[in-house]
Amino acid sequence: LEVAERQTRHLPNAATAIVELEDIQLESDAFDVVLCRHGLMFASDPSGPLGEIHRVLAPGGRLVTGTWGKRDANPWIGLLF
Repeated sequence: LEVAERQTRHLPNAATAIVELEDIQLESDAFDVVLCRHGLMFASDPSGPLGEIHRVLAPGGRLVTGTWGKRDANPWIGLLF
């Protein structure tokens, strides 16, 4: 987040934030793009967070997300556990 903040500091229309996925305390229709990196995979039910993301996206906005697949598809993750 610190790197993103530094790199976008000069952009008046860019914002960074860490939020609770199931209760995003931000204005509706406020963002053209939402980037969610490695967040949705920790949601017990992704429909709640996806609804919140949809709510804060402006009409025509875009969601960019990345998650890891199931543990058996990513054997290296076993090293962490």
